Amino acid sequence: MCFSRAGIHSRLPEERKSVVKRIYLYPGQLSASADPAEITTLLGSCVAVALFDPKAQMGGLNHYLLPEAPAGEETNPRYGSAAIALLRESLRQLGASPQRLQAKIYGGSRSLGDASRTQRVGELNSRFAREELARFRIPILLEDVGGDGGMKVALQTHTFSVDARRMREQTPPEQSLARSTRVIAVVGNMGSQLSLVAFLERLGRDAPPVVVSGAIPGTRLLKGRPEWGMSWRLAENQEVLENGKVYFAPEGSATEVTSAGSDGAFQVAIHHHKKIENQELNACLIQSLSRGCASSAAAVLLGGKMDSGAEAFVEFSKLGAFTVVESPDSAAFSELPSFVVKWGAATRVLPAGKIAEAFGVLNRRRAA
Repeated sequence: MCFSRAGIHSRLPEERKSVVKRIYLYPGQLSASADPAEITTLLGSCVAVALFDPKAQMGGLNHYLLPEAPAGEETNPRYGSAAIALLRESLRQLGASPQRLQAKIYGGSRSLGDASRTQRVGELNSRFAREELARFRIPILLEDVGGDGGMKVALQTHTFSVDARRMREQTPPEQSLARSTRVIAVVGNMGSQLSLVAFLERLGRDAPPVVVSGAIPGTRLLKGRPEWGMSWRLAENQEVLENGKVYFAPEGSATEVTSAGSDGAFQVAIHHHKKIENQELNACLIQSLSRGCASSAAAVLLGGKMDSGAEAFVEFSKLGAFTVVESPDSAAFSELPSFVVKWGAATRVLPAGKIAEAFGVLNRRRAA
């Protein structure tokens, strides 16, 4: 069973298979499996709790952002108050015994940006995990929490082996924008709107097409801006991209960039979903670049909460793609840019108003 909207994934015990299924968790998701599976996630101040039944040889992992939901918000797996209980129940439904469960805790670190705030969040998340596991009388075999920067966690559900790697700060080599870049993708969230305007109004008419993620409600800011060098429009499904134009994905809709044929042109594919998370919108767009046009595409990251969407951005950069990240000092939500910078996945780190300069195609009326 897979319930992506609720952030819950479960695999029923059919038969043990030699092929290990790989599952990636976004923040606010959890997964449990009776078959061998590898569950991975990226953590910052968030916490992941791994549970395992040694006799049944089945386990699972969650990834929550805060200990408890704020007043007025329904509890869900984004919060530890639901994530740990739901993971325990998911394993019980698969045949595990709650009395045999064992636990390991990961994450709860401090990151760049507002370090004092993320340190406090990380400590609260880690403490809550300990208290909740004690309430359920689940012994904790290992804790790897606190510290600086991000962590990549990979759980083997059938052995309880966990590979937890600290993501150390790296300095990427100097790299210039490839002249063959033919499309630019922009990702962020609703707090990225002003940064988006600062970037786009400085791009010239000869810039490659720009596709903006549906996680950024940018169209509300764009009306009445004749000083822009590029024209803009709401993207339509299967629309071929043209230079000098900005294409905004419909808000909340997953968007992909795909090949439009043998002439090297690209088009957008729009997928309308209900209640899809922002990190999934961003990941969908970046992953489409990784699949089909990494050598001729660039990605711009304007900001994001926690570590949502980081995996797709890091994987895109590993393909040698050109990536520009808004400076954490100017980003409305600095954690995701901070993580991407520390993981060496940013070719350049610039304030929003300077990002256009990385592409060398400026709107001369605004560049000054």
